Amino acid sequence: MKKITFLIYLSLMFSSVFLDFYSLEKNDNKNYINVNNKYNLKKSLKAPLYSVFIPGSGQYLVNDDKTKGLIFLGLEIIALAGYNHYLNKADDYKVQYQIYGDNHWNFVTWCNNYYDWESPSNDFFYVFANDESGVYPGISEDSHHIDFTYNDNGIIRYISSSSSAFEDLYVNENLQNEESAQDFYNNNDVIIRRDHNFYENISKYNHFFAGWDDHDAIYTYDNNGYIVATSDNKAIYRSIYDKSVQNYRTKNNFVKFIFINHFASMLDALIVSKISSNRT
Repeated sequence: MKKITFLIYLSLMFSSVFLDFYSLEKNDNKNYINVNNKYNLKKSLKAPLYSVFIPGSGQYLVNDDKTKGLIFLGLEIIALAGYNHYLNKADDYKVQYQIYGDNHWNFVTWCNNYYDWESPSNDFFYVFANDESGVYPGISEDSHHIDFTYNDNGIIRYISSSSSAFEDLYVNENLQNEESAQDFYNNNDVIIRRDHNFYENISKYNHFFAGWDDHDAIYTYDNNGYIVATSDNKAIYRSIYDKSVQNYRTKNNFVKFIFINHFASMLDALIVSKISSNRT
């Protein structure tokens, strides 16, 4: 009886030890799994985070795919080089067309010669006349405008050429007369606002054609149904202006590509990281 009791006691003791060992091993496995899961989660987040800032870095440094990483990085370098190249070209052309426009388009010339083609018998009347009414528009009657400031007896006034205030100024100061217009420009410290709209207006719209210094040598061409009044100097200006615009557009295309490359690299790094973490 004592032997049986002793055997039962030993059996219970070893069972308890075994259960404690099994429980400990099970907890260790859980801790290992949790640590491993945390590691995989960090890795799967680290790779796309790297790549969204520097394309290819997540592939190269985290996912250990150096070839793909170098491809993404190489595309980024090419895109940045292209962006910088076309931005510099666009800026250079911009400086060129601004200088050319300033040398060959003049506010006084515009005011003095705006009504040169207002007679219906003039061969170029139809180029400037309103398409709907057939009437030659007044100098202030256009949605596009040139803005400037002038000194009115110590008061600096801001004027838009499409305003009634400019129409009054045009009549009161007799700006259609070349001498009067030049006197007003010199004596009242006129400052033209030479912003993007100004340089675009003198390039595109017939309303401002009279300001070109060779406006007497006018000829026209059809631009998709819009009859454009031009001259040799305006044509040269427009050519330089268009080159600048085209290079800015190409620069913008490189910007789009850079964003796409960042997104593609980030997405690729995320997908590969998730697949890798699921295998482990």
